[in-house]
Amino acid sequence: MLSTLKNLLSGKSAITNAENELDTETVAAALIFEVVRADGDIADAEMQSLTQILEQDFQINTKEIEATLSTAHQVSKETISVQHLTSKINQQWSNQDRQNLLVQLWRIAMADDHIDSHERHIIRRIAGLLYLTEAQIYSAKERAKAY
Repeated sequence: MLSTLKNLLSGKSAITNAENELDTETVAAALIFEVVRADGDIADAEMQSLTQILEQDFQINTKEIEATLSTAHQVSKETISVQHLTSKINQQWSNQDRQNLLVQLWRIAMADDHIDSHERHIIRRIAGLLYLTEAQIYSAKERAKAY
């Protein structure tokens, strides 16, 4: 109880502690889910694209995808700031891996053939927290168009 109180006073939440226990693929999926949720509409095309990214890019097998999606959705819903999520990615992923994640974020935004301003905003915010440059943001967007 005392540690919970200390965490509350220091600004840490239970979800932050749970995020620390997640693997980076699930954290990345939660960041992707932030883009899915950004426009207020979870489109089927976005979910299909997310499933495809988990299978092909993260190499998560079909049996584990539903659990990963469920956890990512829950983390996305409960997180107060994407900064907690991006810090874990920054600690463990190379710059190239973070750029690839940005490509995946753009792919999700483009999945329903329309990039909403809220989606654009969250992608640019995440890119900034991942320490990616304007040139890398533009390059990732162009790469995503090829999918």
